[in-house]
Amino acid sequence: MVSANNPQSNVPKDPPLPPSTHDEQLGKAKRLGIAVMDRLARALHALGRWWTSVIVALLGFGSSSKLRIGRWFRKVHRLVDPASNTTVPERVFTVRRGLIVAFTSLVLLAIIGVGVWGAWGLIRTASQAATAARVSRALPESSASQSGASSSDAKHRDGDGSSSASKGEANADASAQNSDAAASDDVPANVLNGDERSALFAQAQQTAQQSGKAQAQYAYCVSTTGDVGDTAGFEDMIFRTLNNPKGWPRAGATFTLADQSAGQACDMTITLAQAQYMTTFSDGCSDEYSCRVGNDVIINADRWNGATPSWIQGGGTLGRYRELVINHEVGHRLGHIDNETPCAGPGNPAPVMLQQSMGLDGCTPNEWPLDSELWMS
Repeated sequence: MVSANNPQSNVPKDPPLPPSTHDEQLGKAKRLGIAVMDRLARALHALGRWWTSVIVALLGFGSSSKLRIGRWFRKVHRLVDPASNTTVPERVFTVRRGLIVAFTSLVLLAIIGVGVWGAWGLIRTASQAATAARVSRALPESSASQSGASSSDAKHRDGDGSSSASKGEANADASAQNSDAAASDDVPANVLNGDERSALFAQAQQTAQQSGKAQAQYAYCVSTTGDVGDTAGFEDMIFRTLNNPKGWPRAGATFTLADQSAGQACDMTITLAQAQYMTTFSDGCSDEYSCRVGNDVIINADRWNGATPSWIQGGGTLGRYRELVINHEVGHRLGHIDNETPCAGPGNPAPVMLQQSMGLDGCTPNEWPLDSELWMS
């Protein structure tokens, strides 16, 4: 009620100001936000009901089920279904439903991940077991434990390559025959004495002189990297192989062990290296294969002790493989490259610079340079 004694009560009030453009935009934004949230809530509501119905259908929990887990799941379903309890605001059901959907999804993803991881582990274990079985059938017992199902030197342009062995039980008989051949290989039992070395070197010099090619004498050093055991046999096989009249002396080359105590330089260093140290010589070397880097000729101890399955299955022996890997890698030092001469045809001896450990291409195993390979750069 307006008092007559109040002079301000009769003063007319100003009309309200029209809303500004800013206020109109703010009101529209609020209405739009409310509409979006409402639609999002409805979408989550529908998604939750669909997800719970799918789970119920997949697990087979019917309304008449007497299983305890079925009753528990129906309770959860009622918690997220507004129709079953109208006393709780729908917003609460939406939040509940979203949490249950997220939790259930994470559980399912975890179960799937564990299943995939377990299956992959079983497959890898089975594959490793099968590989070990193939290698043990293809190689002699004394070297099978040191051999990997691998190729030789495929990753380095100067490498001696090889691939893995026989496939399946159908080749069991052939693998057994190859194991017998490898077990009777021609690895020398004793090292050469001084007189025998002198006689062999004299024969190599005579072969080089009669070759009609320019002669060159190389001084080599022998070293080891890692734990490779006794190297007397390694040093002996190097001298035997490099000065064999069937080898590089036919190209005019002879080889002597450098006298480092007298300060003689090494034209090349031939190293027997534990597999794990192969990559220390070059990134191009592999811990499974042999390789050559500059004046370094590096023989992988795994290959030295076990050859490769494909070489053994092709009719080679461990002793012959050692001659092959020495001649092949030293051949790189003399200027040759991998696969410079292809196989001449089935049944022909393979070129020594062919990556025979990767495959013979129809040729037969051969550890000595062919006539076409008798040159040095």
